[in-house]
Amino acid sequence: MIKKIESTIIVDGVKRSIDITLLQKLAKKHLPSGMAAEYKNKFVKEVAYRLSGSEFTNVDFNGTSAEEYFFAACLAYAKNNSFNKLFNEKDDNEVLYYCGNTL
Repeated sequence: MIKKIESTIIVDGVKRSIDITLLQKLAKKHLPSGMAAEYKNKFVKEVAYRLSGSEFTNVDFNGTSAEEYFFAACLAYAKNNSFNKLFNEKDDNEVLYYCGNTL
């Protein structure tokens, strides 16, 4: 279960600071304009969830924030597979394969 607490995400009791506002701005800018708002929110939650479970110390994000880096990877995965497949993907490595993509 994910819940927003002032840009802090708690996943299975572990607290991570993630800039939800930035993820929402990226969604507004980069997701299809015809996509329903609730679907965009679902995408933002998916990115936050995948980001929250990642160890990102000493990682080169190509000059971007961790949020933008993971957002771009999730978006690239969704464009190449489908948004529904992203939401149902159990293997993080399948999504992380797309890390390094840019917006």
